[in-house]
Parts: sequence; structure tokens; C-alpha cells
Amino acid sequence: MMMKQKVHKLEQTIETERQQATKYKIKAEKEALKAKQYEEIQNREQNIGCVDVWQWREKDGTWKPYIKRISDHIDKLHINQWMEYTLPWNKNQYRITRLSSTTATQLNLKTNHQRIVKRDVVGSIIIWEWKDNDKGRWRAYDEIMGTIIQELNVGKSYTYK
Repeated sequence: MMMKQKVHKLEQTIETERQQATKYKIKAEKEALKAKQYEEIQNREQNIGCVDVWQWREKDGTWKPYIKRISDHIDKLHINQWMEYTLPWNKNQYRITRLSSTTATQLNLKTNHQRIVKRDVVGSIIIWEWKDNDKGRWRAYDEIMGTIIQELNVGKSYTYK
């Protein structure tokens, strides 16, 4: 009888240790997944960093950033050189004239309304993403759509054409 009890106790100990090992393995797998997800977020944030951004002054005094593509074009302009562009969602045409290394003007060619433009360092850029369920990963919207999303008020929608 004594031997059976010892064997049974040994089997219980082995089973308990196996269960604990399984728990530790599951915990380690969860921690590894969290670390991988954290690393992906860190990599995305490191790729964003601080950047120079061109911004226009809105009627209410707030500054609104241009999308990266337009900021890059302004950066390439020489002093007193200008560029024109059309917004795809409202077809307005604008002319931006660079005045210095940090200032420019934006002229609406339809209304002749002129705005002040400045170059500023921004600590972070918001990148809007959507979950691609087919591939199981996040994908960034293009710059135009990101700007549209950023400028939408809560509860409003926009149909991208």
C-alpha cells in the first residue's frame, strides 16, 4: 500500500509540474507576442520622428499641415518661385509662392484669397491605418486620404473617389 501511495504522489507531482510548465509556456508565448507587437509599434514610431512640415493659417488662426507630398514640393522651391496644385476633393486650385526658408503664401486662384504659410518642426505625424483582414496586418492610407480623415469632424463621413 505504501508503494502505491508513493507512486500516486509522484504521479501527482509530475502532473502538477507539467501543468505549471504549460502555464509558463503560455505566459512566455503571450509575453513574446506582446514584445513583438510593442516592437512593431516602436518601429513605426521611430520611422515617423520629428519632421519639418509646411502649414497654412486657417481663418480661425489655427495652423493646418499640408500633406507630405505638397510639403516636399514647397521645400524644393527657390525663394520667389511658385507652384500650383489642385485639391482632388473640391477641385480648388492654389498657388504657393515661397518667400523665405520658413515662409510662403498660398493663393486660391478662384477666390484670390491669400493665406500665410510657414515651415515648422512637428514632433509627430499621425498616420491613419486600416486593418487588412485578408493579410492580417495594418496598412497606411495614402497621404490624401489621411489628410481627409484627419480633418473630418467626429460623426462625419467622406466618400473617396
